[in-house]
Amino acid sequence: MRHVCPNWKHILFALLLAMICLIAGSPVYAGGLRWIAGSSYFNASVKGQPVVWAGGQITYYFDPTNLSSTESRYPAEDLVNAALNSWSAVPTAAVKFVYGGALAEVVSGANVTAGPTGMTMPADIQPTATNRPLGIIFDADGSVINAFFGAGAGSAALCQQNGVMTQVDNISPSGNILHALIFVNGLCTTTTAHVTVLKYQLLRGVGRILGLDWSQANEEMFAINQVSSNGLAGWPILHPIERLCNATGQSCIPNGTTLRLDDIAALNRTYPVTAANIGSFSGKKLTAANTISVKGRIQFKGGQGIQGVNAVLRPMIAGTDLPDVRYTVTAVSGAYFQGNAGNLITGTTDASGNALNRYGSDDQRLEGFFDLSGVPLPAGATSAHYQLTFEAVNSLDIGGASVGAYTTGQVMPSGTMPTLYLPRLAAGSSVYQTVDISDSADESLSGDDGTESAPAQLSASGEWTARISGYGHTGWLEWRARANREFTVEATALDEHGSPTVDKAQPVLGMWNGTDPGNVPPVTGSPQPFNGVEVGLTELPVITTADSEVRLGVADMRGDGRPDYLYRSRVIYADTVEPSRLSASGGPIVINGVGFRQNSVVTVNNVPRR
Repeated sequence: MRHVCPNWKHILFALLLAMICLIAGSPVYAGGLRWIAGSSYFNASVKGQPVVWAGGQITYYFDPTNLSSTESRYPAEDLVNAALNSWSAVPTAAVKFVYGGALAEVVSGANVTAGPTGMTMPADIQPTATNRPLGIIFDADGSVINAFFGAGAGSAALCQQNGVMTQVDNISPSGNILHALIFVNGLCTTTTAHVTVLKYQLLRGVGRILGLDWSQANEEMFAINQVSSNGLAGWPILHPIERLCNATGQSCIPNGTTLRLDDIAALNRTYPVTAANIGSFSGKKLTAANTISVKGRIQFKGGQGIQGVNAVLRPMIAGTDLPDVRYTVTAVSGAYFQGNAGNLITGTTDASGNALNRYGSDDQRLEGFFDLSGVPLPAGATSAHYQLTFEAVNSLDIGGASVGAYTTGQVMPSGTMPTLYLPRLAAGSSVYQTVDISDSADESLSGDDGTESAPAQLSASGEWTARISGYGHTGWLEWRARANREFTVEATALDEHGSPTVDKAQPVLGMWNGTDPGNVPPVTGSPQPFNGVEVGLTELPVITTADSEVRLGVADMRGDGRPDYLYRSRVIYADTVEPSRLSASGGPIVINGVGFRQNSVVTVNNVPRR
């Protein structure tokens, strides 16, 4: 018999929040690498490795149709080939695009439809069409994009964002991309200005289907409103949020068909040219011998890796102490580590039943690892002094725009981020840096929150402060509750200084009966964090049906755990009320319980009482 029951009025609200988050974007991985093979689905031999096209060779097929009525002015195949060639021309990257011919039919709204039971489409653009690995679809009127991505997605009004759409729809357990599609919207080729934007978007789209992710190199120039030509020269093609496109249809970025050093370095480390594969790439050069490599690990003072920090590498301008932002290269710490493995309370699978840990390794040595390998030297240089800094990832970069392994919310770094200098790095140089953040967490702020086998006992005050520390940690508390009681559990996420925040832990709460094992789902739980009205607050209302021991679990939504994941929690519970009856003339009432504070207000028959 279940003794703890959910208060469905509050739970339905949280479910709506969960639905909104699912609609907003699907999980991806980042830090130069879009996907890392994880602990489930993939073969054990590839866990922790980037998901790539096998051998770096991609055979592509064109839709046998005109892109638009302006085809003679803007040949569709030429536009696509230019983007493919920009990536395959990188001399230190083992990437090659091979033309395979035409698709078997014209792909249009006549043979691609979306219905209540799923998509209908030609056989050779389906995910299983691995004999046509990359299909390029020329969508003359936007109807195919509408079918794949939703009504209105192919509108001419959205050309600044949706002129080119991509979809990677088949990834093998061996860690290889087997099939992908690029959609080119013919409605976005009506003017020269629109085509300029389309060329830029094609370059971005090809980078995405190669398995590269977004980067925030030189992002700070927008944050401080000091956009410069040098900053834009180093601003990556694969940045997550378009900041320069506008309704006039002008170029979204200066030199929008030129890869930046950050894009090239990401491609190099994803598809390196090695002694083993150089024979398949005529005219290319060994990556390691012709670039520099700066790798390392950033960690808390206790030794746990710090995930989600953007590592920024820049050469110094000769004769100065200033970094050259034209050649900025970045990578996110923990990009190879899992960013969301789920938890005991909300589960370990997504809405489709897929294991959350299918992407990202569970090897905790990778939790704070950063990889800035494959970095070309500045143009004309044979060596350079470098500056290495660390910064937070923009909190807006989540979901489909995520940078780094955290996709449901970025985590602000704790402690003082250092500036390091690396002298005289030449082609072939390799450096490893261990970066200790000594002031990363104040351990004096936390208390004991128990374990599943030995849960902490609820204090008389009903309040405690603890931390979700250690990856995958869940805190446990236990107390006895009477039947027919409704009480509320709260958890407020705190930063390393003890202030409420949404940029650290994402607390979720679950209630079990005292006799339930922890490996079964809770009787009731908060489906999403931060469902309270105050900053950083997660609430869980509970109703009991019998006298029993109850247990509370507190976890991070992502299954994460680190020394700076502080939280303050409270149970507001009325155990007894005396007297049980009052005369019509009223009188004092004494409530015995926990979690009440001075000046708390109790409502009796909807009338507030102090």
